[in-house]
Parts: sequence; structure tokens; C-alpha cells
Amino acid sequence: MIKASLELMRQTRINYLQLVKDLSIDQLNRIPDGFNNNLVWNYGHIVVTLPLLTYGLSGLPMPVDTRFVNLYRRGTRPETEIDEAEWKLLQDVSEQTIIQVGQDYQAGLFEEYKSYTTTFGYALTSVEEAIQFAPVHEGLHLGYAMAMIKKLR
Repeated sequence: MIKASLELMRQTRINYLQLVKDLSIDQLNRIPDGFNNNLVWNYGHIVVTLPLLTYGLSGLPMPVDTRFVNLYRRGTRPETEIDEAEWKLLQDVSEQTIIQVGQDYQAGLFEEYKSYTTTFGYALTSVEEAIQFAPVHEGLHLGYAMAMIKKLR
């Protein structure tokens, strides 16, 4: 089940990037009317949430630069615009996080876990539950992206 969840996240992220591939960096950075964040933030948010739910709640060092975590974690908003190089870096980090979580899970690195109730109202009590929940969260943000794109065009 863990492998399937990681693959589902990888596919969701591929779908997200496919959805936004024809947009300019200005469009990716723009906050559409009716929203409080942008396409960049939504993608960054899904990238940092998996490590937060796994490493963060297991008391382990984050494999993601704290700068990204501070920019895209829950409760943040886009404060500045990013450029093409930063957008590319975020995409690279996206793939690396999925690979790293899978490897570290297989190696048994996640021994302890601090329970956490998600904004869905679902309590995560293990790293397995966190990994299985993450695709639901990512699908939600893919849906936000679809709605934002309609407002940008």
C-alpha cells in the first residue's frame, strides 16, 4: 500500500505539472481572484507536506530545505514571486522527496510517530497512515490548481 501511495503522489505531481506547463512564470505566481494563494504555492505546499507528515511527525531531520518548508507549509501565503530557476528547483525537490520517503520507509527509519489531526479532521497515528493520506491531500490541491487555471485564462 505504501508503494502505491507514493506512486499515486508521483502521478498527481506529474498531472499538476502537465496542467500548468503552458503557463508563464507570471501566471504561476499570480493569485487569482477569490483565492489567497497561487499555483506555485499550491505545488510547493504538496512538496513540503509529505516530509512534514513523515519526518516532521517522526522527530527526524527534514530532507527538504527549511526555506521551502517556511514558504509553503500550512498557514503560509505567497510572500514573493519566484523565478524560473526556483520553479525548476521546486520540481526537482518534489521528485527527490518521494524517492527519499520511500527509501527511508523501506529502511525502517520512521520508528516513532506523533499523532496529528489533519485539516480533513482525520487523525494520523502512524507514518503509514501519513503516507496513505498524502495522496488525498495532493488531490485536493490539484483540484485547487484546476480552479485557479480557469480564473487565470
